[in-house]
Parts: sequence; structure tokens; C-alpha cells
Amino acid sequence: MPIVACESSGKGNVRFLDGKPRLVPERINVYQFLSNEKKLGALATLINTSRKVARSSSNADVSIIISTLNRRKELEQLLTSVLRQSVLPKEIIIVDDSDNSKTQDLANRMNGIFSSKRVALRYVPNTICKSLAAARNVGVNQAGGAMILFLDDDMILESDFVEELLKVYKIYPNAIGVSGNVWCSTSMQKENTLTKLMNSILRIFCLSHYERDKFTVLPSGQGAVPMPLTGIIRCQRLSGANMMYKRFIFDHFKFDEKLIGWSWLEDVDFSFRVNEKFPNSLYLTPFAKAIHQWSCASRLPSKFEKYMINLYESYFFCKNIGKRPLNVIIFIWSRIGKIVVGVLEFVVGKDRSLKTSNLLYTLSSYLYTLRFLKSIQKGELAFFNKVPNALA
Repeated sequence: MPIVACESSGKGNVRFLDGKPRLVPERINVYQFLSNEKKLGALATLINTSRKVARSSSNADVSIIISTLNRRKELEQLLTSVLRQSVLPKEIIIVDDSDNSKTQDLANRMNGIFSSKRVALRYVPNTICKSLAAARNVGVNQAGGAMILFLDDDMILESDFVEELLKVYKIYPNAIGVSGNVWCSTSMQKENTLTKLMNSILRIFCLSHYERDKFTVLPSGQGAVPMPLTGIIRCQRLSGANMMYKRFIFDHFKFDEKLIGWSWLEDVDFSFRVNEKFPNSLYLTPFAKAIHQWSCASRLPSKFEKYMINLYESYFFCKNIGKRPLNVIIFIWSRIGKIVVGVLEFVVGKDRSLKTSNLLYTLSSYLYTLRFLKSIQKGELAFFNKVPNALA
């Protein structure tokens, strides 16, 4: 289930790592339950809010990189929210994987608006391959800012989003990477018994689950997601939907271009390697707030998505974690857990036809991964990257 953060009226004390308290609005996971009409209203309110923005007199030395694929409408909403930032970037680089000219037309149309605010809006087609990882690298090569902020094309930012990310670097000078609060909320206490039970099962099988103030990579390669998030925390990974890095880090690391298309886990792979080389350098803040729309446009076919997720998770594990025998056992245990969870979702779910298809795709993706396991262990993924249409 996609987690989308929205602001409520409640407030409470939260803590920093240094123990200093601060007020932060309570965050509840309500956006996903709204009707389409109310969703549009929520987005309009966020973009067009009447609250005055105390804008900085000079633009920050920040390059925003947005990788996009056939999402003109969502991209325009994101760019509109960037225009409202209290701290504007020096440049925005749109790296386009689209198969039409709509994104370029949008960039041309909005270029004058950004120029009036001393923000360079640059359109760059991705000519390497249709890959989110490759598109991010293209953007980095074009960027000139001291800080680089990656945003998914279906994000909507609150007006102080960039400002709040930059504050973390002032509070913690050792910070290299920072993410905002998009995936996390404090709605655990509002969830029903079944949801809590499912989260416990995910935790038992070392699968991705919610855990208070934890944003870590598990021995299985899965992750603990901070829910609730009660203050700025150190973490082992960042969310690709929004992540800011100091420019120098790209002299050490690039995004793995073996991951094509959606490039599942490209963000975790990158940030995990950064944290391994520079421990305690990644942070997550609840004060930089945004909505992730999880647009349905340009999503992958279900079968290919299941194959990609399982294969790329196996590749990430072999590449970064799988050197210890105990971790291998935990990884196998997590694969068993995915089947168990699939069966439980079939039993309690309403759309049994869809649940059955997902379960069968998961099982067949396991067989496919085992067939090419030696290639995966060697980091050779060409066998998969050449046959996406066969799995559609």
C-alpha cells in the first residue's frame, strides 16, 4: 500500500538526535482514502495555499533533478510546487524518457516563469536507455549545484520543503544525504487489527515493515520504514522519491545502470553504498513534507513488475549483503515469507482474481530468478534487460 503523508491539525513534541524538542504537525495517512474529487482538492490546496511564503533573497546552490516518463500533468503539478518554495534552487534539470514531446513542450512553456525567478529550467532527453538509474546519472552529469535534489515526477512539495532539507545540513554538518517525510506517518495507532497483524508477519519474515524511527536495511535486503517518525533520525537508506546529496558524493558513486526501466531499488542500492563508505551520514527529517501521488501513468505490467522486483531484490542482496551465510538463510526465509503473505492476502482480500495472479507471478518469478542465479550473483543482468516485452 503506498504511504502518502498529509498534514492534520494535531501537534506534539518531537525530538532531534541531539535531544532538543520541537513542535511538528501530527501526520496521518489519509490521502489514499480520499475520493478522486477530494484528492484534486487536496492537491490544489497544497499548491495554491494562501499562506505567504517568506522567500529567501537569493537562490540556494541546489540542482533539482527530475526524471520523468509520460507524466506531463503530474510534472506540471510538481514544478508549480517548486515555484512556491521559500528557498528556490539555482536550476531544475528535467531528464525525459518520454516517447512524445509533451514534457518538452511543458518545459518550454514554463521556462519563462522560472527565468523570472532566476531559476534555470533545463530539458534533457535521456538518450542512453529507458532507465531511472541512467536518467539520474544523466542529470548529475548536467548539474552544477553544490547540492543535488532528486524528485520523482509525481511529487507535490510543501512550500518550505527545500528549506527544511537544507536545515538538516546546518544541524548535522556531517550529513551527506537527506530525505524528507513522504513515506512515513504516525498513523500506526489508527490502523486496524488486521493491518497491525500483517505488519507483525512482515517483520517475522524479515520483509519491509513499519517500525518506529527506523529507516534501515535488513539482513534480507528488505527495509524497516519509520512509522511513526518522531524527529530527525539517522538512517541506512534514502527514498528515491526525494533525496538530497552533497555534490562530491558523485565522485565516488553512480546509480547502477544495470537496473533498467523503473530501476527497482536503485535508490536503496545507492544510499546503502554511501552509508557503508561514510557511516552515519544519511538523515531523514519529518519537517520537509510532501505528497507522493503514486501516479498510475506509465506503470509496468503486473507480471513484469513482479519479475523485476524479485530479480532486482536478489541482485541487490548478492551485491551488497549476501556474503555472510546467516544473511543467505535470512534472505531465503524472506522469500518464503512473500509466499505466505501472498496466500494471506488471497484469503482476506476482496479481489481474489488479482491476488491469485500476483501470487502466481511471484512463484514463477522465483523460478525465473533461480534459473539465472549464477548470472545474478556475477552482476550480469543482460538476460533480463533484453526481454521485458516477453514478460508484459
